Amino acid sequence: MFRKKEVKFLPVGVYNRQKQPKDFIHINLKTTFFPPEENMKAWVESIENSIQDLSEFWRKWGQSVVKKEFTRIFLTQGYGTWAPLRGKYAKWKAKKYPGSTILRRKDRYFKAMVQANATGNWFVVRPNLMEWGIDDIKFANAFGKSYPNIHEGEARPGSNHIKRPTVELAESPIYGKEMWTDLERSMKDYLVKVIRKEFGWRIKHTHP
Repeated sequence: MFRKKEVKFLPVGVYNRQKQPKDFIHINLKTTFFPPEENMKAWVESIENSIQDLSEFWRKWGQSVVKKEFTRIFLTQGYGTWAPLRGKYAKWKAKKYPGSTILRRKDRYFKAMVQANATGNWFVVRPNLMEWGIDDIKFANAFGKSYPNIHEGEARPGSNHIKRPTVELAESPIYGKEMWTDLERSMKDYLVKVIRKEFGWRIKHTHP
């Protein structure tokens, strides 16, 4: 059982996540070689030391899984939870931007959520965590308003903007379940790769 490093989402504005990530990933490994019992502790410590820096995992696998989830959220329009457009604005948008779905009028918000280095994207990698989300200030400075901040939070009095969250859905144990499963699967694959490279052992593992 290996400690799972935290994936930290940064919602626009104030970071205030209620859902806690899973603490552990259970990984099933099989190998044709086992060190002598007296060397087992040293073997486990060697593996732990070899995976202290997960920067490579975050940049390659972690980033890919998170991008996939936010793309899925936009394509399904919040898994069908986003309120539909109504009234004059709905008619105006259909005429001005035919085929454009909710929150994708000019795709600035969408790109900032699914593309590293896009204007307004926030992507930070450290050895034991990855931060992904929106840089609220940069987004507002570039486009005049922080639409992610407006739609992620509750509707303001007198505002026509309705809450249509993305980060909240990604962190949901219901809607974001596929992302957490993919992340766990990717972490297992990565750990096996590291162990094979480090020790040259034949290791098999099974996904739940």
